[in-house]
Amino acid sequence: MKLFSFLPFLFIASLGFSQQIGGVINTYTPVISFGACQNKIIVEDASTFNTGDTVLITQMKGAIIDSSNTSNFGTITDYKNAGNYEFNYVKSKSGNIIELKNNLTRQYDIPAGKVQLVRVPYYRSATVTFILTCLPWDGTKGGILAFNVKDTLYLNSKIDISGKGFWGGKVINPRSNLAVCHQDNFYYSNDPTYASPKGEGITLISDFKSFGRGPLANGGGGGTGHNSGGGGGSAGTPGGNGGKEWISCNPISYNGGSGGKVLPYSNIENKIFLGGGGGAGHCDNLPGFNSEGGNGGGIIIVQTNFLKANNNAVISNGASGAECIQDFQQFKCHEGMGGGGGGGTILIKANVFLDNLPVSVNGGKGADMNGEAGVGQLGPGGGGSGGILWLSNNVIPAEVSVSKSGGINGTNINYGNDSYGAISGSEGTTLFNLQIPTDDVLFVAGACGIVPVTLTTFEASIISTEIKLNWTTEIEDGVRSFTVERSLTGHSDFISLGTIAAGSVHSYSFIDNRANANQNYFYRLRILENNGAVSYSEIKKIKINAENKLTIIYPNPSNGTITVRINGYTGKAKFTVMNSVGQAILKEDQFITNNNGVPLKLNKQSKGIYWIKIETNNEESVERIIIF
Repeated sequence: MKLFSFLPFLFIASLGFSQQIGGVINTYTPVISFGACQNKIIVEDASTFNTGDTVLITQMKGAIIDSSNTSNFGTITDYKNAGNYEFNYVKSKSGNIIELKNNLTRQYDIPAGKVQLVRVPYYRSATVTFILTCLPWDGTKGGILAFNVKDTLYLNSKIDISGKGFWGGKVINPRSNLAVCHQDNFYYSNDPTYASPKGEGITLISDFKSFGRGPLANGGGGGTGHNSGGGGGSAGTPGGNGGKEWISCNPISYNGGSGGKVLPYSNIENKIFLGGGGGAGHCDNLPGFNSEGGNGGGIIIVQTNFLKANNNAVISNGASGAECIQDFQQFKCHEGMGGGGGGGTILIKANVFLDNLPVSVNGGKGADMNGEAGVGQLGPGGGGSGGILWLSNNVIPAEVSVSKSGGINGTNINYGNDSYGAISGSEGTTLFNLQIPTDDVLFVAGACGIVPVTLTTFEASIISTEIKLNWTTEIEDGVRSFTVERSLTGHSDFISLGTIAAGSVHSYSFIDNRANANQNYFYRLRILENNGAVSYSEIKKIKINAENKLTIIYPNPSNGTITVRINGYTGKAKFTVMNSVGQAILKEDQFITNNNGVPLKLNKQSKGIYWIKIETNNEESVERIIIF
């Protein structure tokens, strides 16, 4: 009976010498932690993994970008370990702990980098009898189709994971019907009045910078006021920019969402990525059309000896921006439109292609502005870039035909198909001499659990509103780096705050300036050796008391009446309270006298989490408040 419960997602049956496959054949789980000394990983759900399984471990995110309010927004300053991937095998399983058979050869930022483990099926021969696809990326897992065939892969149907990659910008039309012209910032908080969300990419960003025209690495920038278009997502080449704001804004700003940035596909880096999502278009009219960007394409990894396609295609296209269909609702389609998603990544390692194989990694089309004539042009969506085809061959085989076009930009349909500043995505890329990293060195337990460095001291202290970590060493034989990790519980929820390379100084410090008052924090050092082994220091616990913070809010949580005090400040202060979607629900200007509290009443608001922005002559801060 359990077999039938999987039928909507997985179909495998014996048919002569070849197994029939279709639907979703992989299973996926987020990786929570990795213990290098035992070669064991803790995952969220190991129920579908078994001893002997082939598995793929891959990091989906974690890159660091320039997040300044300039044209540099979205430029990748540090890839960290985003895009790393490799194959390994399950040696044993106990609950949600999976022991790997071989040594991992690459590094991963767990859990901050959104690392996932994928079960990879192995077949002697396989026949695709209906569309083979993958679980869509859901923010922690999915977006990948990977399988191995020892002999021959037959395609009696296509392989298609189009639109299964990073999400396009998802906007909820505020229906404000306000002409908010000249919104030129590269980031905004998540308030759709002034800008729309960026498409998803290989980086993470706070809600307060998640809207606006700057791209999220390979995710296209969102459209801004008034009614500019979203940028196209990208892969190995740039996505296209979204179109300009409403023509009645005077002067007109070229403030469409920027296209996604170029990612480093090369045989040296050997990284793979999901196609970036297209940015949402800025929308506001009362009928309420949501100008969403298109999703990026997913990742396909196929390894086989012979491949007989029967003219069936392997496809990972970016999805198009959401199109608006006119009906009786006036101005429904008179909106800035969403950008197309970037094409995906297809890796094929096949010794012989037996017949014609079409491959497609096209970028998604930018959405058209289909609103009424006579009201004025708005920004269409930018096109997503073409994706990546990566072959183990050194040239494209005669049997393989590749389509890797950039998605075309949208146009103003009822204004002579005017592109109005929207740009098509760039053509994709074909790479050769693919080497798929497969771990083949058997793990042997050693003495890596012993800290390979003598820590003379490791201390945590409070300096004003920050926590400072200091440590000194006596011996650093074979040590590559120290990573400061922080937890709220002292258990399995440690996150990486920053890494410092080991050196000859033997004295180190690190400042955590993102700690909140009245919260216990646990700190430890992750010590990485040159051979890849990892060990940890003791754990230090510390807490910032409220009196250490410049801004104090109490009581918090509250029943709706709070007091805000700014230590050591006298002067004017502006308070803006925002709900969970970034909409301002209260604005007040008050005069504050040194250390005296200012009351704010939120009794009429619903229970939930809110944010308060406090602006003074000296600084600007944002704090979380809870109403119960």
